[in-house]
Amino acid sequence: MTRSDKSVKESTPEFTTGYMAALNDQAWDQFLLEVPGGDHTQSSHWATLKSQSGWELERLVVMRGDQPVAGAQMLFRSLPFATAGKYGYVQNGPAFRFESLDLQRQILEAIASAAKRHRVRYLAVMPPLDGMHIEQDLTSFGYRISAMSISLKSTVLLDLSRDLDDIMAGMKSKTRYNLRLGLRQGITVREGNQSDIGLFHQLLRATSHRQHFHADDEAYLNDFWRILSPVGLCKLFVAEHEGDPLSAMLVVPFRNSVIYKRGAWGGKRVKLRPNEVMHWHAIQWAKAAGYDNYDFGGLDPVVARAIVEKREPPSQHVSSVARFKLGFGGVVTLLPDTYDYVFNPVLRPPYRVLMAGVRNWSFGRRLFDRVRNYRRHRADG
Repeated sequence: MTRSDKSVKESTPEFTTGYMAALNDQAWDQFLLEVPGGDHTQSSHWATLKSQSGWELERLVVMRGDQPVAGAQMLFRSLPFATAGKYGYVQNGPAFRFESLDLQRQILEAIASAAKRHRVRYLAVMPPLDGMHIEQDLTSFGYRISAMSISLKSTVLLDLSRDLDDIMAGMKSKTRYNLRLGLRQGITVREGNQSDIGLFHQLLRATSHRQHFHADDEAYLNDFWRILSPVGLCKLFVAEHEGDPLSAMLVVPFRNSVIYKRGAWGGKRVKLRPNEVMHWHAIQWAKAAGYDNYDFGGLDPVVARAIVEKREPPSQHVSSVARFKLGFGGVVTLLPDTYDYVFNPVLRPPYRVLMAGVRNWSFGRRLFDRVRNYRRHRADG
């Protein structure tokens, strides 16, 4: 791994910290594949994708000799209001090769130094699911559990080490019935390519209108495919009936998991059950490719918490999307909390109130989503 010209900022007799701003770094990506909790959102390819929407990068890597042993990729940008300063986040990081308190503290100090250097006023950190437990260190550094989450709070993980027959037997009876019905009705699934991104966007817009969320623009989806597909970090599946495309989805394979990233359904021919067949096809593909888990993505955290605590989830929180994901028989998994830090002590109370309001206010949530994917050049949108 090559250090940048900015190079060493903090060091101990054993560890040296380097600061890197280069988008592409194969050694960093290889490090993520080797360590517990390494995640695609920490990869240089993900940084390249986010740079298309105006995000800047600082990658912090702790070395022992010539070997990377810890690191974090921080993305940051100016908020829409000039007085609000810059917002930065570390999603599913830092990553560590082994457990060490000195190493954990050194990388957190490096993140803080980089944030200050780039005049980041509000910093959010979400540790990875399978990484080292650094929550206590975050708290000792002055971080607090955030009212705003930069990523999912819970998910459903399906174990792919079992036989396909066992996986199907583990589904809820209604899901298994719908899947077999779709197969009998002639639903087929094919792998998509770049020419299908426009189709996917149309289906996604139809889904967003029904479910009231902000759909990614087509330019972002084209970037998603263009940047991630050549390195094997993106697959597109399209479910059809007699040549008519009904559903589509994007998944991200990384390390030992295939992650359901975006799903879209035009709303037609619901009785043919295209979505169950599409996910089943992706599950079969993931198992055949040697992955250990199929990650269904987000689940309402209220529902997830109730299931983990063996309580009946509140009915008003159990949406059709939640029922669909739970029907495949995966394990509900709670993800680490997001922690935040406001560098100016005077601004800490108003910033935290502001961020909590943004996430709890429906317009605010849409605004935040737009900020995350806002494109630098008007022509891009």
